[in-house]
Amino acid sequence: MKWRLVACFPRVRFVKRLPTRSISAQRYTAIPLYRYTEAGYLSFENNAVERLVKNPAIGRKKNLFVGCERGGHDAAVFYSLVSSAKMNAVEPFAWLSDVFTKLPNHRDGEAFEQAAAGQPVTSTELDELLPDRWLESHPQHAWTIDTIRRKEREAKEKSRRQNRRRSHLQFTVRSPEFY
Repeated sequence: MKWRLVACFPRVRFVKRLPTRSISAQRYTAIPLYRYTEAGYLSFENNAVERLVKNPAIGRKKNLFVGCERGGHDAAVFYSLVSSAKMNAVEPFAWLSDVFTKLPNHRDGEAFEQAAAGQPVTSTELDELLPDRWLESHPQHAWTIDTIRRKEREAKEKSRRQNRRRSHLQFTVRSPEFY
């Protein structure tokens, strides 16, 4: 698709806004999407990210009065940790409680020295506490609520379809007394 558009319209300039939705406009809007056709490992949807952003957006009114700027920063860090756990299919409470109990044991390590000095942490000693690696050693804490909810939605949709069919049959099939 990319080579066809480029071959047909080699002199189309990229402007911020095109007045009409012509082929050249389709080429302009399709250019950023080529990455998905060239790299097969990329997802073409962002539904998972949208679901993760929904919780802070809903809680925005509740979090309006965090107290101070540091409280807002701490809330952002907490949301980031919980979202990372959910994205890696880890039960957030189990992961965070385990990580918070293990972190004091790493105080004398290289990672804390780098953080205390204001340097970026390049040490690998805390990698075992990342959600995906933590789940390998704690498979019983896999986040299954999404699977349960998906099954519930599918069952609800199935019963809704069956009820719709039943109601349709009730109105189309008439009793002999009707005639």
